[in-house]
Amino acid sequence: MFVFFVVAVCGSVFAGIDTRVGDINEPVVSAFSIEYDIENLIFARGSLSGTVYPYLPGLKPSGKSGAPMLPMETHKIVLHGKWNIAGVGVRNIHRETIPGSYDIVPNAKPLPLRRYPVHVDGDCVPDPAIYDKDDYFPGGWLGYISGYDGENTLIFIRIYPIQYNPVSGSLEFLVSGDIEIYGSRMETGIRERLTVTDAANIIITTGEFESVAEYLRDAHELWGTSTAIVYSDSIRSAYSPAPGPVEFIGYAHDTLRPGFLSTYDYDLALRIIAFLRDESAHPELQSVTILGDASDIPPSYYAAFGYAGFEEWGKYIPTDAFYASPDYDFIPNYAVGRLAVGDATDAARAVQKIIDTEIDATSAWFENAYFTGGSPWAGTYYESEIYITSIHNAGFCDALNSVRSYCSEGGFTYSDWTSAWWSGSYGIFWILAHGSGYIFAFDDWSEPDFGVTEFTTGSMMSPYPILFGGNCSNGIYDEDIISDIGSDPTFAEAFIRGPGGGSMLIASSRVAYGYTGYPIVGYETDINQQRYLPEFGYRMMEAIAESPSDCGELFKKTTTYFVEHGEMLEDTTTLLTYFEMIMHGDPVMPLPEIDTHPVHNPCPSFEFDTHLDGVTSEGAPVFHIDSGFVRICVDSGLAPIYAKALRASAESPIYLTETITGDEYDFPVPEGPQYTSLRIESSDGKARWLYFLTSDAELVPDGKVTDWEDADIAPGATDPDDFAENYLELTDLYGYIDGEYLFIGFPFFETGDTINRGYTICIDSRTGGSAYNADYGDAAWTFVNFPARAPDYEIVVNIYYNSYRGYPYASVHFYEYSDLDEWWMWRSVARLNSCATVNTDSGFVEVSLDLDSIGFDDEVAVLVYSFPIKSGSWEDYPSQDATPFNSGSHNSIIFTSTPNVLTEWLVLRDENIEESGTAKPKALSLSVFPNPFNENVAIFVNIPKSGDLKLEVFDISGKLVWSKSSKYSSGTTRIIWDGRTATGDELPSGTYLTRATLAKKTTIGKVTLIK
Repeated sequence: MFVFFVVAVCGSVFAGIDTRVGDINEPVVSAFSIEYDIENLIFARGSLSGTVYPYLPGLKPSGKSGAPMLPMETHKIVLHGKWNIAGVGVRNIHRETIPGSYDIVPNAKPLPLRRYPVHVDGDCVPDPAIYDKDDYFPGGWLGYISGYDGENTLIFIRIYPIQYNPVSGSLEFLVSGDIEIYGSRMETGIRERLTVTDAANIIITTGEFESVAEYLRDAHELWGTSTAIVYSDSIRSAYSPAPGPVEFIGYAHDTLRPGFLSTYDYDLALRIIAFLRDESAHPELQSVTILGDASDIPPSYYAAFGYAGFEEWGKYIPTDAFYASPDYDFIPNYAVGRLAVGDATDAARAVQKIIDTEIDATSAWFENAYFTGGSPWAGTYYESEIYITSIHNAGFCDALNSVRSYCSEGGFTYSDWTSAWWSGSYGIFWILAHGSGYIFAFDDWSEPDFGVTEFTTGSMMSPYPILFGGNCSNGIYDEDIISDIGSDPTFAEAFIRGPGGGSMLIASSRVAYGYTGYPIVGYETDINQQRYLPEFGYRMMEAIAESPSDCGELFKKTTTYFVEHGEMLEDTTTLLTYFEMIMHGDPVMPLPEIDTHPVHNPCPSFEFDTHLDGVTSEGAPVFHIDSGFVRICVDSGLAPIYAKALRASAESPIYLTETITGDEYDFPVPEGPQYTSLRIESSDGKARWLYFLTSDAELVPDGKVTDWEDADIAPGATDPDDFAENYLELTDLYGYIDGEYLFIGFPFFETGDTINRGYTICIDSRTGGSAYNADYGDAAWTFVNFPARAPDYEIVVNIYYNSYRGYPYASVHFYEYSDLDEWWMWRSVARLNSCATVNTDSGFVEVSLDLDSIGFDDEVAVLVYSFPIKSGSWEDYPSQDATPFNSGSHNSIIFTSTPNVLTEWLVLRDENIEESGTAKPKALSLSVFPNPFNENVAIFVNIPKSGDLKLEVFDISGKLVWSKSSKYSSGTTRIIWDGRTATGDELPSGTYLTRATLAKKTTIGKVTLIK
């Protein structure tokens, strides 16, 4: 059985003073000391305005959603044999109080990797049960979990060196202490009835697959693994059911047995668990191969999670985890893999693929790894790329030939994936994206899906690769039990059976989750935030780096590492991930050996020779650049380093790549108020990330405002008939258009104001749209319409001010109306090359929107309305103040099936606003520097008006040798040409013509290349 305790800290300032938990009369079986240096503590910027994260190098952020993000370290203790761990204690505690009062950022909510667009809320919303409590959290210096892996007892001790009181803001720091573990050795289990030889592997199957099981057993024997076949009928007759895992909410509870699981053979599952518990029946057992789908050999359990799916059946997670860990202690005793085959023909095909792979696979093939992904939640960050980067930064790919096909570089497409998949060149594939039980999808769903069709109709030559399918539901195998899931085969079944599939898949059996809370350490984004499904993929690559001998060792190590570093009982989503991860494949299939001692180059190191002023927007910490460039100082020993710049949005590609071979490089900051991501990357995939805001600190400059009074629209504060509370009054709205951007700003609180509230900015920038569905409303669950058409975009700003805080903090959501007559999922406003800031010191919201991105048609209609927030969530159906309004007919947003059609709102037109004070180019022109050049030349193009720019380079004969096309904003842009052709071929010395074309206007220049 699992054991977990949190040990209370010692001292009168805490609620408890005990230093040991459990049976203190048991002997000490192991001990060690811990020590932390308070000088290493850094207060990183949290992902909400004004919040911090207490960062300690080498420690992992911890805490469930809504709990304070605090550092945690895991210590692993291994005791040979089976032990009963009775308790863990800490003695000789030395702690210090950290001066000051701190506002610790809460952990973000987990986000689904679901195939279809859904409304998701990625806020870092504090849990009132924790943040309103005048007590220390997590309430103990340490906790532990222990279990038996079939050979050793593993104890994972989690150290929480910082205790936090949210009400007072005080922090206690653990400097040092001595850890003791108490326990005693246990006797092994007693044989029940079924006797098996000393086999290392057991195939559990039905009589239908007898011949295929024998064929697979013979292959195992050739590979050096003794194997026995055990039929489910034999287990059913020989064993009584084991006690159900009642500690875990699910099918073990009578009230949680829904009708759609009526054919689930829970009785057989418990008898198989009883058999696997009977160690004396199989004393040398290391792995179990399940041959059959869920109707043949049932899942070991159905765990229930209230939020785990979008359909009722999705709340029930089929898991084989309790076959791997029949003592229910999380730590796998055996490596368990499933071949979910429907009939003997499918089974024979799946087994033959495995046997062919063992024959044909080589180390050179297996060491070729293909990684891909994008921004599954369409936020500020390319999360999949961040996860892949963290894997490389950890050194897990040092022995691999890693190809990274990134969305930000245009590589996350159907064609890129299929080209790699059918090439036969890669032994390992790793992807993190959206998915379902039948496909995985690309970020914006405009690309074709990939999955069952390709696996069943395609053809791949042996060897067949392994895949980490980091996508929702790609591991589903129980559609024969739950008909609502769909038809046979699923993604996983087609992968294993089909001629176009692979040899082994690690994937989730239901909706999977990821995480997007990134603090800023110094000026860098702390990308080491692996949780849930991405962490499982991270741990898989950690296991691969150790060159596991077979698929079973790979999956067993991956699961064990996940348990070691995850918070299994503190965080529900971590537990969900543990249950739903499954290996589709044969655990005995050998894996080629890879180098376990490769050369490890460190991550690129760099400095930023500029002043960065921190601001926060959209739950993403960024920095304001107050100069025209960022100077990158690179460790020359790691050259070449690649500086890759992109607009920090979900669908913006890299627009600049610079190879740095020297010590310094001045990255030019792009013009216009927009987020920028600067990635410093080495050739082996290790990288550092910086996000910043390229604009003045104030998005709405002085002298460039059009407020409501100027538009002859009375602000809410002058409305005598208004029934909203005073704190919801909208007193001012400022906006203007400068030809490039729409700027909107408004104040949100008075001095001393301490009430939570929210604001919705409705923007109608183009014709079209429609009235909202009366059942759902718009993105903010209202029913506001402009005359005869709907808003195209909505920006929702939530302002929180809780009793334990001395100031407000904010989050921003962005929604876009789709052609599907429904609101699209939450996205970052950066997706539109735009930005939003919330200044909680001055109480002012500012938004800038790129006009080209929002489809500007001469004028923009803007409405802002307010609503209350109570206990961290919206009130169900309040009537709110809306401004502008028509006091004669509508003075509020209404929440009924009849949309409120506004008759007055603020209209902004470009021609009504005087020219901005910033000088813009009056004509298209270009210049080059240096000229002549040897390696790279910068081509500066002066762009008078935003549009599609085409830059071409011709040789002296007029032959086109290189070109680049993209949309650019007005101003001066810098484009780098490396003196090569578009295909990368070197060009000879000589004179070349440069031509820039914009809106049918052309300008020409010359440049000389000297070799």
